[in-house]
Amino acid sequence: MHVRNRAPFLGGSFAMWGGVFSSIDCLLIYYRQKDDPWNAVAAGFFTGGILAIRGGLSVAFKNAFIGGVILLLIEGVSTIVTSVAMRHQYMAQQAEMEKLKNMTEAQRMAYMQNMWNTEYNQNDSNANKESEKMIDKAKSFSY
Repeated sequence: MHVRNRAPFLGGSFAMWGGVFSSIDCLLIYYRQKDDPWNAVAAGFFTGGILAIRGGLSVAFKNAFIGGVILLLIEGVSTIVTSVAMRHQYMAQQAEMEKLKNMTEAQRMAYMQNMWNTEYNQNDSNANKESEKMIDKAKSFSY
């Protein structure tokens, strides 16, 4: 019985998929002169088809369709999450601006000054111990 040497799934097939996908995505960005979600969707479509072409055109088209749909879902969720996060950030900024607008000039200056100030008490032994722990942890990661 002949046993084929083959790379593990995540090390072989996924690496091949990632390489083909990235190459096509970069080519589309260069060709279209745009970096948008449609490049990734098209790259997923073409990658699925290219990697399945040995099975015939019908298999390649089915895999291309599946690859495009999967990337469409991924890019869609990513776009929605980004949009929601930006909306929350915008609302927080608007609330902060409204708060500043309702303050007197002296209150506004004091608020802005305190916003950036951090007090450090050298006599605070807990803070010193925490700093020393973090420095030791950082040193353990260095080469």
